[in-house]
Amino acid sequence: IYVNPEGPNGNPDPMAAAVDIRETFRRMAMNDVETAALIVGGHTFGKTHGAGPADLVGPEPEAAPLEQMGLGWKSSYGTGTGKDAITTGIEVVWTNTPTKWDNSFLEILYGYEWELTKSPAGAWQYTAKDGAGAGT
Repeated sequence: IYVNPEGPNGNPDPMAAAVDIRETFRRMAMNDVETAALIVGGHTFGKTHGAGPADLVGPEPEAAPLEQMGLGWKSSYGTGTGKDAITTGIEVVWTNTPTKWDNSFLEILYGYEWELTKSPAGAWQYTAKDGAGAGT
């Protein structure tokens, strides 16, 4: 994760997040098409690890000590790995087929209306409105 998933400085503003994402990936010599491909591909597999106390998640990677940079958010929740893995405080599944390469991430993304909510850990995240998409 190279940008704060809650938005710049934890501000859940999609337009500001878009600017931050573009700038971050531009610095890695990526254009918009490459950035979109990386984001969609990255969200095609897996899920977040997040429903843990936010105060146990370390600083964002660029503010972390040198030995932790580039490794995501360090966690002091339990062992910090496996069942104790927490990262951003966001708790969502991006696809109902997290081990299969398919278009379900995009189908879910464009198939629902989304609203800003708080995760079980208190992080800003978007969930499908009115409980739509339950089980996806």
